[in-house]
Amino acid sequence: MHVLASIYFQGGLPFSFMKLKTLDIFAYGLKRYDIPGLLCLFKSSPVVDTLKIMICPKTTNEVPNWNNILLDNANCTEEQYWEKQAPTLRSILCNIKMVTIYVGEGIEELERAVKMTRFLLEQGTSLQEMVLVVPQSNANNLDTWKDKTGLTEGFRPASPHVKILITALSSRRRAS
Repeated sequence: MHVLASIYFQGGLPFSFMKLKTLDIFAYGLKRYDIPGLLCLFKSSPVVDTLKIMICPKTTNEVPNWNNILLDNANCTEEQYWEKQAPTLRSILCNIKMVTIYVGEGIEELERAVKMTRFLLEQGTSLQEMVLVVPQSNANNLDTWKDKTGLTEGFRPASPHVKILITALSSRRRAS
């Protein structure tokens, strides 16, 4: 992701994955500076209709910057960055029908997953299903997760037909 982020800031990949329908991404911790790399993949995959993102627990400490002097100096938040990228991604995001995000156990992973989930729901006009899979250790608190994501009262997704599901995944299944 870090390499793709660097490529994104330099104009993006020199080619597109024009026939790619399903995009599976495994991100370790999904750090702030990885988000442009994720967007690089989105922009290079214009016909993806199924997106799966697994946010594994991070392996190193968070570096609180973007590794981009303009974003760092502007103190750009993740929400602001997602919003600024929305116009360039709108034509791509209108093709996505199904999204599944697997969340690691850490609070940082949850926060990033929530921000990404909200962005995709706000921009995905063709979205039919959004699944947020949380660790089994939180299975008893699924209502709390819904509150944390802000996907309950007052939230209106771009697609009026989207089904939003928050579910728990057991650690046994995760290993398979």
